[in-house]
Amino acid sequence: MRFKDQSKLVRSIYRLEEITHKYGNYEILERYEDVSKSDLDTVNVVVARQIEDMGIEHLLLWKNWWRIWKHGRKDLSTEQLTIIIYKALVDLKQIYLELIIPENDKDEERVTIVSLSVEKDLQYIKTLIDKGEDVKDAFDYSLSQKDREIGESIDSILVGEGILNTIGISNIKTCDDVDAFLWRLANMGFKVSRGIRNAMVEITSDNEIIDYIDYRSRQYNRAIEKHLINKDKVNIEIKITKKKVSVPPRIKQKNYLIQVISLLFTYVKDPHSRLCKTYDFNKVADMKAYLKWFVCSGRTISSPLAQKIVDECITDDNAKQQFLDLVNETNNQIIDSSY
Repeated sequence: MRFKDQSKLVRSIYRLEEITHKYGNYEILERYEDVSKSDLDTVNVVVARQIEDMGIEHLLLWKNWWRIWKHGRKDLSTEQLTIIIYKALVDLKQIYLELIIPENDKDEERVTIVSLSVEKDLQYIKTLIDKGEDVKDAFDYSLSQKDREIGESIDSILVGEGILNTIGISNIKTCDDVDAFLWRLANMGFKVSRGIRNAMVEITSDNEIIDYIDYRSRQYNRAIEKHLINKDKVNIEIKITKKKVSVPPRIKQKNYLIQVISLLFTYVKDPHSRLCKTYDFNKVADMKAYLKWFVCSGRTISSPLAQKIVDECITDDNAKQQFLDLVNETNNQIIDSSY
């Protein structure tokens, strides 16, 4: 089984996982094959049963190991939450059908099963909406008083605001703004804490951008989690004749930045990494967003890497040439700026 592009699929999977993890133990209506009938069961059971029945359970992680900073809504009825869950399932299934490249009879059979499931889900959603249930957002995107509590830890919004002010970020309007900030944050040596995330949310009013902030923050934290050294806890020591000598702060910071940047670029230069898969290389906007990694770091893109992305990530022939042209432009820009 192969997919034309996984960036949209990964976003859709993340959205379903996020909602499932937040509302997993809540009860919703589970439709039967006869959509006029249904019964109550938990969100976890409904989602798992659907995904397993279609044979695509390998797509989801099924691990509640990341923190979800959005607030669950308290005003959702059982019917409203049912609509939200089924809409997330439909979104995943439709993107799956759009991107899958069947390679055998089993894949073709799965496509048929998923297609029929989408039709049933849409019919069931319509039935619920026709009964007068409006569709609300899955989350409360506003910050609570607890989010704004004064504190000195990295989870304090005041600390997060201080970091944004240091970088000079006063508003976040686009996904590119989010990516640019995370790049700067990596160079400062921080993970995305609750305080930093909340400070970012405070300076955008778009719920879709807030969703993107949480999605990218999870990817960012996962990518550097095993290698990131907390800037406040760096304690590199050298043993010389049984005596510990502390490394000067500048050397600590330099060594740290080298580790972080080197790690990030292992993901940037791997077409199969989760980071790369977030870009749709058939779109010029995503090409430019990806190439910003190289512009910001002052690194040129090698010809083998450019060709590898063309071969493995781009399906549109025109887009392939556009990407190679943009690579040449970007390399020239980087070389010119180095003089």
